Amino acid sequence: DLELGMIPLVPVIRDCIELIQPLAAKRGITIELTGVADLTVRSDRLRLRQVLVNLLSNAVKYNRPDGSVRIGLGADLAGRVRVTIADTGPGIAPERLSELFTPFNRLGAEVSGIEGTGIGLALTRRILEAMHGKVGVESRPGLGSLFWIDLPSG
Repeated sequence: DLELGMIPLVPVIRDCIELIQPLAAKRGITIELTGVADLTVRSDRLRLRQVLVNLLSNAVKYNRPDGSVRIGLGADLAGRVRVTIADTGPGIAPERLSELFTPFNRLGAEVSGIEGTGIGLALTRRILEAMHGKVGVESRPGLGSLFWIDLPSG
């Protein structure tokens, strides 16, 4: 069950960064929050945190050593807030992007030594849809990936 309410976004993101920071530090990865604004979203706080931790964790795990993760915030005139999480990892081939949100499909990462089950992104999509949000990805091989989530603004 979801408990939808008006959630200030920046404090939730900062809490998630704090959780992921030790993993990032071990790999020399920096995390930067840009576009900090006083934005509020209509969501379930616990589920929003779950979504953000999953996306940030992936951005660190699948990044290159000494890479970076940039979190951006913005709002549009249609009453939506967008959070972007960009990494400097290897990127994903365009023909494989459609497979990302399929449960248990790790796009070959299961042989990489990187821990995971392959259900995080599928679960992220379901949670966001239940909160009237969306998730998507843009990626360029060799340059990294950018995941975005859109949520109703508060």
